[in-house]
Amino acid sequence: MAAKPIERFVKQQIQEQGGWPRILERIASGETITEVAQTLKRPDGQWISRNFLSGLLHKDPERSAKLKEAQIEGASAMVDDALLIVDRAPPDRDSVNKAKTRADVRLKVASLRDRDTWGDRAQVQVNVNVASLHLDSLRTRTVPVESEPAYLPQPTEVETVHRTRETTGEPGVAESAA
Repeated sequence: MAAKPIERFVKQQIQEQGGWPRILERIASGETITEVAQTLKRPDGQWISRNFLSGLLHKDPERSAKLKEAQIEGASAMVDDALLIVDRAPPDRDSVNKAKTRADVRLKVASLRDRDTWGDRAQVQVNVNVASLHLDSLRTRTVPVESEPAYLPQPTEVETVHRTRETTGEPGVAESAA
């Protein structure tokens, strides 16, 4: 650990604040990792990055599992915080809009941290168009084709006479015989 002076310095501050259980308690109370990181400084006086603190939290598998539990608990705290923000907003239009935006962000983060409790339920939407289904079934309908086409019956002699007179105006075979 001699080669990691920044990590050693930050871990000393974590111990001064109450150790890893206190850091996890803060996250469970709704603080983000970024907010916790902004309370820890490097030796040069600047804040540590969120990524650096996240790396320390996930370095130990047991602590990483506890972090996940703390974030799930923190989701409920964020919902509570969103309710307080909206309830305490001044009644003017700009303040109400700002409070709504702040609350919406907290609700969104809560839904990402704890999908089972605060996340959106997956909904399946089904639309059925019966007319379209009917037309599709008619288009794909298969009718067996006979081996030989069915021929129309041959016209009788009376039908021939009437057809001849209609088309030529001349008397047909039956009329000339009469």
